[in-house]
Amino acid sequence: MAHNYTTGQFTQEQCDEYNNEEVAKAVGQLNLYKNVSGTYKISPILSVDGDGNGVKGDAVDTVLAAGLSTLLSDWRTANPALDGTNGTDIENCEYARWNDWANVRDIPAYIAELEINKTACEECHAEMLATLE
Repeated sequence: MAHNYTTGQFTQEQCDEYNNEEVAKAVGQLNLYKNVSGTYKISPILSVDGDGNGVKGDAVDTVLAAGLSTLLSDWRTANPALDGTNGTDIENCEYARWNDWANVRDIPAYIAELEINKTACEECHAEMLATLE
């Protein structure tokens, strides 16, 4: 990926900001889905909109011993009887999110997409750094 950035186009501060926001976010998402132990930002569902979709709150630090697999197993252990129809509106939305991650989403394909995104972010950062004088 070549952006054709020019010498002096970015400052060290801009490069650091991109690294701390975009690259770190890409690495964090990949680590979550690859079941790496760490602290992740997980958004709770706080309410439900008129279409029945969960409205997420601010992401909170969540320590997971094995990334997404911990999140999924902990949620299911805490909510064994929920089936997406028998809880509160918020619980049913949480179930839908759990079900998507556990049973619907093609996690290996999603990991491949996340790998591509992480690589693109790292390459962009390297190109930005190359412009520093």
